[in-house]
Amino acid sequence: MNPEQLKPQIHAWIAALTSLKQLIEYRNSLVGKKGTLTEMLKNVASLSPEEKKTLGKSLNELRADVEAELAKKEKEIREQELKTAENRFIDMTVPAKSHGRTQHPIKIVQSDIIDIVTRMGFSVWRSPTVTTEFDNFDALNIPSWHPARDMQDTFWLTDRRVLATQTSCMQNHLLRTQPKPLRAMVLGSVYRNEKIDATHDIAFEQVEGLVVDKNINIGHLKGTITTILTELFGYEPRFRMRPGYFPFVEPGMEVDLWWGSSASDGTASSGKGRWLEFMGCGLVHPNVLRQADIDPEEYSGFAFGFGLTRLAMIRYGISDIRLFHENKIEFLEQFTV
Repeated sequence: MNPEQLKPQIHAWIAALTSLKQLIEYRNSLVGKKGTLTEMLKNVASLSPEEKKTLGKSLNELRADVEAELAKKEKEIREQELKTAENRFIDMTVPAKSHGRTQHPIKIVQSDIIDIVTRMGFSVWRSPTVTTEFDNFDALNIPSWHPARDMQDTFWLTDRRVLATQTSCMQNHLLRTQPKPLRAMVLGSVYRNEKIDATHDIAFEQVEGLVVDKNINIGHLKGTITTILTELFGYEPRFRMRPGYFPFVEPGMEVDLWWGSSASDGTASSGKGRWLEFMGCGLVHPNVLRQADIDPEEYSGFAFGFGLTRLAMIRYGISDIRLFHENKIEFLEQFTV
């Protein structure tokens, strides 16, 4: 079909989109790695020189037009969602309503993350409760003499086994056993010998993202984080990436979220608010790739990790981590799905 004949139909479909989920899916179907327009452009190579000149130009113009329309529609949808974002706020002081099915807040955010990342092409894994010293430390560029081991007060078992201190303990297994390119999301419980208070616990749920492919860079990492956070919060939150140290990534970064006390979009027009440390991330360290027999000259990747508990606290305005485990019905009944 002539590219010009496709344009009105595509414009009509874009105009009918009502959510970011629909927009992302439609964008992927058109200009994604295996999208319709992408495949049409690939097929141009098999045409005659004259056909390449005319059809190739028309397809490139159509692609540029489509991407511009998608960007315009995305802005429109985001602006609309910002206007209604206040309705998503849960007032923890209001008694729960009896109608609707309740679910634990950790389970809610976990289900949302699984939905988001599977649409992004990630496979989903569960990390073990008990793992080996090698997988938890050595394979992650943290040998026995490394001071970074002191950063995690570990529960040691017998035979050099430990209670997993991080979902990163799955990295070596995934890198060795899964085909490349790799997009994996690992969820699991992790354990650290912490003093329990309003923001710390000895056990919490964590999420680990791992992507390995050729020519991966920081831009891919930031784009992935932006997409996930935008989907989770319903708007694009204000966040910053700053240098941070993690032995298994280089360079390593911390991601902070701006938590404004008066604005639903995280910008806090009153100026009141603060940065909350939310996530560690970076490009996979070459030593981690080598431990899995992957050539860092051929492949690169990124990894990121954050706690589901911290996410739920930020998302729902929960101030005390202990509420998640105290089984208070009046607390849990406020979360409906």
